[in-house]
Amino acid sequence: MTRPANGSYINTFSFSPDNKWVTYLAVHGASVRHLYAIHVDEGVPRRIVDPLRLTNTALRDEDLSLEEKLQRERARSSGLGVTKYHWSTAHNSILLPFGKALWIKSLPSSSTDEEPTEPYCLLDAPPDDPHPMLDALWSPDGQMVSLVRDKEVYVVGVEGEGEPGVALQLTSGARGNGGWTTGLAEYMAQEEMHRLRGYWWSPDSSYIAFCSFDESHIPAYDIVHQHVVKSNPAAEGVPKESHHFAFAGYPNAKMRLGVIKVPGKDEREKAAKDVRQGSKQPDCLARDVFKDPSVVWMDLGPDDEVYVARVDWVDLPTASGRPSLLVQLQNRPQTELHLMLFDTATGKPTQVHTEKDEKWVDLKDLFTLVGKEGLYLWGSDSPGITTLFLRSLYDRSMAIPLTPPTHKVISLVAHDTSYVCWQGCDNTDPCNHHIYLSPIPPITTTPPTPPPPVPLSLAPGVHQAIISPDKSMWIHQFSSINFYRGIWLRKFDPTSVLRDSGMLPNLNGGPAAGGVPTAGSSGTQGDASMADGDGNGGVGEDGGGAKGRRPPASSSEPSTQRPRVGEKEDGKREGGERPKVAPSDAGLGAVVITVPKVQAVHGGLMDMFYGKPHLFTCHNRTGTRLNGLYFLPDKRVYGEGPYPCIVSLYGGPGVQYVTNTIDQVFDYQSQLLRTLGFLVMKIDNRGSKNRDRDFEKAVHLNMGRIELEDQIDGVRHLTAIGLAKADPNDSEYRGVGIFGASYGGYMSAMAIFRFPEVFRSAVAVSPVTFLEGYSTHWTERYLSLPSEQPEAYHESSVLPQVRYLNPREHRLLLIHGLLDENVHFRHSAALIERMNDVGFSFDLMLFPTQRHCIRHNEKKKRLLRHFVTTLLPDKWASPALKLLDAPPHTALTDILDFQTLWNAFTQGAANSNK
Repeated sequence: MTRPANGSYINTFSFSPDNKWVTYLAVHGASVRHLYAIHVDEGVPRRIVDPLRLTNTALRDEDLSLEEKLQRERARSSGLGVTKYHWSTAHNSILLPFGKALWIKSLPSSSTDEEPTEPYCLLDAPPDDPHPMLDALWSPDGQMVSLVRDKEVYVVGVEGEGEPGVALQLTSGARGNGGWTTGLAEYMAQEEMHRLRGYWWSPDSSYIAFCSFDESHIPAYDIVHQHVVKSNPAAEGVPKESHHFAFAGYPNAKMRLGVIKVPGKDEREKAAKDVRQGSKQPDCLARDVFKDPSVVWMDLGPDDEVYVARVDWVDLPTASGRPSLLVQLQNRPQTELHLMLFDTATGKPTQVHTEKDEKWVDLKDLFTLVGKEGLYLWGSDSPGITTLFLRSLYDRSMAIPLTPPTHKVISLVAHDTSYVCWQGCDNTDPCNHHIYLSPIPPITTTPPTPPPPVPLSLAPGVHQAIISPDKSMWIHQFSSINFYRGIWLRKFDPTSVLRDSGMLPNLNGGPAAGGVPTAGSSGTQGDASMADGDGNGGVGEDGGGAKGRRPPASSSEPSTQRPRVGEKEDGKREGGERPKVAPSDAGLGAVVITVPKVQAVHGGLMDMFYGKPHLFTCHNRTGTRLNGLYFLPDKRVYGEGPYPCIVSLYGGPGVQYVTNTIDQVFDYQSQLLRTLGFLVMKIDNRGSKNRDRDFEKAVHLNMGRIELEDQIDGVRHLTAIGLAKADPNDSEYRGVGIFGASYGGYMSAMAIFRFPEVFRSAVAVSPVTFLEGYSTHWTERYLSLPSEQPEAYHESSVLPQVRYLNPREHRLLLIHGLLDENVHFRHSAALIERMNDVGFSFDLMLFPTQRHCIRHNEKKKRLLRHFVTTLLPDKWASPALKLLDAPPHTALTDILDFQTLWNAFTQGAANSNK
């Protein structure tokens, strides 16, 4: 069994609309999620939904339809049972959507004495209908639930507690009409634009905005299920999937955005009654969106290649009384993002704002209205780092910066007319993510530079926040490499925090002297309990934003004195290798509830074999600061080092790989590698996210080179301080290893051919090997169109770099899932053909039933074996192979049984070392 990462055990927190309940999902058994609730006056968790007691729920992968599996791939969701839920904003009811059933669970409004009612089934899919119910949502008034089935939008009335509903079809015209689909987000929106929905309720529940898209002009790309055994395939046929995949340089899906009126309650109830009685069909209220004149289409302009990136209803009525739509439209080159205000009665647009960048404009979820006067928050990279601005729908020249250029905004948490709460990081310390408050000044006040933000989180690490509907409480989640995950319900009083910091009475001049605590420093409550002996919270070489920071050593003039294993880089002994219980004073606000049983979820695992990774910084060959971490082998077994080094990476844009979170400690793959004697390094190279614009966009028209140069500079830094083995005259030195998946697989394959003098062993999982064979929106964002930048595509692809390498010195393990509908197997097939042409020997592992995210334990075991046989000296390789070649039920299948294996391995390794 492959267990989820630490954060996956308890997640998806939310508040009830009456602010009395906190709900969350928790894993039981084989990754099956159950729904829990805590009443804020009681503080005791109770399981309120057990999916094992419901019918038509997904408890096995086989229970999922293909459509559901593909949506889950796009959302990177791997759990079973209750994987998502939605509170109504109108009453204390929870919608539990499954592909074959919709369930509703109600909770009492105020009294903990009143027992919650049992869930009831609102809607069951017809037994003979193979199409799942997708993207189910509450209407804002809580009287309806909407969903998409078989390319059309439906609504279901919620008539009363326990009453089953009737799904009434709202739209028609897409089903049976070539490649049209209504109400869902197309592949490119889900995978690359992170827009997972294709329809949106108006605030008054009277209208639904929806996308309709046509893929009929995009040739189908078939994926055959080669693993299905048929006695006579020619006669019976072999199952296959057909995907309309838009490759770089070729046409995208044709997109339309429309608005349809939802029938009133009386009309819906009459239609539902008629359907129950059999006198009418479920499509009796449906309107053909392409023919019915009451459906209003938004005028998206003459550019039929435009991307519909974000859609929001705004309660700003037009002359007709309808609310308006705010839509973010991106041009195909992705150098412009237009914020458009649409009159939903006519479809006519008004341009509100345009964001431009000569390289590309990143799509963000940093937009929300402020008050009723047409003001809105907008995130922009134009200052050189992601900054929040206060702008106006009616005055395009107005742009008041709310966050300083010293900090990067990652996400919006909450806002009012006087403040904005956001998650972000100091640009010099991107590994630590904090929760900040910034005041919103009066419109007449335009400070030249915004004041420093006030942190609500204090301890170094990664903090997340969810604010209650009445903005009186916040759910605070925190962890770091030094602390297990802690979750608290805290009081939320932003006005008092800002006033105490000196912000509110002194908006023009900034905070009063000494009034603002520093995130990751002593703050107002002290952080002595949060430090690990040297006051820096365990953040490697430069303190990671905590007190005691000192400048990092340059890679051109590295420090030659390395710390002893078991010591920190400042020479002090570590006060215990294992993380500690997260302290309640990690943030501001009185603790109302501590969510129990979170802190000790992984205590047993940590006591068995985990070693705490070490954060560090270095500089690359251009002088750019890089953030990284490394895992050290056990010195009791392997001595003081240096050690054979393996690079673990993703490396691609839009991802931050190195953060100060407990999830780094529970990186099973890296922990197993360090257990076998490897030094494992991670580096956020140029192109990684949560840095400034220049850092993030350094890969423009130049992919696959500078990322690896940064990885090499990280290895050289660890070599210079005596941790990584890199002496070619050392008989035990066999080069550096590298592994990764997706973009990390692309990096790994590129590394062994582009820099064979450094990387001699690689594992490439699901790699892109020629960029013109990947999707439009992702690839063209960084490399433009293939017809416009053929040289950039050539230089950024793996295939042209393939060369003959001596198989005794260089080994590549290629791993791919044959059902991968994201990075198709043809990428690996093309690489195989090229390697065959040049005579380069390689290893191959295929998973016939796996997709892009390969969830099979044998993949991990094969990766370990590959590095053991190619990089470890014989005295370590022999006992390691005995471990890895153990029967499956005792090897890596059950990670909890690792203690026995660890004892046996270390004993054998110690004997080999004598």
